[in-house]
Amino acid sequence: VVPGRCPAVDERMLYEQQRPNHQKYAGTWYEIALTNNPYQLIKKCVRNEYTYDGSKFNVRSTGSDATGNAMTRNGQVLPNPFGEPHLSVDYEASWMAPYVILDTDYENFSCIYS
Repeated sequence: VVPGRCPAVDERMLYEQQRPNHQKYAGTWYEIALTNNPYQLIKKCVRNEYTYDGSKFNVRSTGSDATGNAMTRNGQVLPNPFGEPHLSVDYEASWMAPYVILDTDYENFSCIYS
């Protein structure tokens, strides 16, 4: 993963394909690679646990901050409230941001843009 320009993505098409499968995304996901993002407080050994209630995901993220201290954050991934064709992520003590699942097989890998 490297910084750079993102390719054009048809978010509406992706969202319409993925929406019927959101329940399959529930479970535990580990972050293997990510770009440097000052807004992402958990930097190392990131584990995200998603539970799906039929309309949104509740997320519990654990790992270490940049100095190695253990950290936990809770949030939600939910349909964009403004009708845009993607999900949004909303963590406590933060603001809502786009959450676009660029690709996933729902079991082994997921590539996210947020």
